[in-house]
Amino acid sequence: MLYLLGNGSKTEGMEFLTGDASASVVLFQDGIYLKCDSLEGREIYAVRDDVDSRGMECILPGWIRRISYEELVLLIENHSVISFI
Repeated sequence: MLYLLGNGSKTEGMEFLTGDASASVVLFQDGIYLKCDSLEGREIYAVRDDVDSRGMECILPGWIRRISYEELVLLIENHSVISFI
């Protein structure tokens, strides 16, 4: 399952996906600001343009993989998706 955490995600998306050990997560827009230490070890992605535009490159943990919007589209095409936008 691929979870999309964007502007409206806040804590509801994080609470929902913590019960899904196989979850993959994409942080985008203001979802970049979410604290996701509890998700370490899972596939976590952050949209590079959103990371850069918010000045979060040096703050976001290195284990979170930066992706392009094109890569996001591919992930969406290849997964079942739950969106918290």
